[in-house]
Amino acid sequence: MRKNFILLAVIFSVVLNIGFIGAYCLQKAGLHPLRLVPANHKRFLYQELNLSPEQLAEFEPGRDRFHTYLALQSRKIQAGQVELIDLLSENPPDRKAINARHEEIQALQQQMQTRVIDHFLKESRILTPEQRKKFFALIKRRIKKNSGFCPGWMQQSRVKPAHGESR
Repeated sequence: MRKNFILLAVIFSVVLNIGFIGAYCLQKAGLHPLRLVPANHKRFLYQELNLSPEQLAEFEPGRDRFHTYLALQSRKIQAGQVELIDLLSENPPDRKAINARHEEIQALQQQMQTRVIDHFLKESRILTPEQRKKFFALIKRRIKKNSGFCPGWMQQSRVKPAHGESR
């Protein structure tokens, strides 16, 4: 009876730790669905552009479709990445299957990047020259501040330059 209790306690502890580690990794990778918005992203991009009601009416439908697409595409990419890790962990790994999954992920990422570019070009057409300038400056600033999917030790803010290098 005591052995069963100890075995159950160990199993429970392992499962609990796996859950905590998984949640931590998802949060660090930016994949957690309840991720808090950083302080510098409290407002939506379009809210910082002071759009007129006419501009907003033209902007909102495209924005909503775009964000829906991004969410779906991100889930597909994430699923592919998880499958890739599964393939990499096999012993022995199947290089052909790994390459195929990698190519599928790259294709999804390429589609997403093309869609982002098209969206930015389309939406920037409705902006005044001043708004357009601010739009791209805000995007650039957010990209620079976003650590993306890099592990914490690879984030630029934490990487120290090599001896003799400057940042």
